[in-house]
Amino acid sequence: MKYLITIISATLILSSCNSKVENRNLIANKIIDLGEINPKDTIKFNVDIKNPNTEDTIFIKKISSDCNCTILANDSYFLNPLSTISVKGLFIPKKDDTGLIVKKISINSTAKYPFNIVEIKAFVIR
Repeated sequence: MKYLITIISATLILSSCNSKVENRNLIANKIIDLGEINPKDTIKFNVDIKNPNTEDTIFIKKISSDCNCTILANDSYFLNPLSTISVKGLFIPKKDDTGLIVKKISINSTAKYPFNIVEIKAFVIR
């Protein structure tokens, strides 16, 4: 019985050693808080996207927002292993926005977990 447990333990340890790392998160900062802003402000922000893989290149197919008040560089990108890009964006509140505003940015890629969401938060003061 001890022999069987030793073999199973050794197999589990060896099988967990994999040089190819696949992390679920391409985004380190899932919430970007712009703080308090005025209705006429145009706020610049960056979304940092990192390829956590040690071997595979990732293709960022599309970066999109759920409204036209958030403007992003909508290019596609190749991310080499362990590299990071910083995608520039602008947030422009709508005329009638007031209080807490939350918008979503979606990132679609060829990663193992291809969909990532970033929230942009701002508190519009009148």
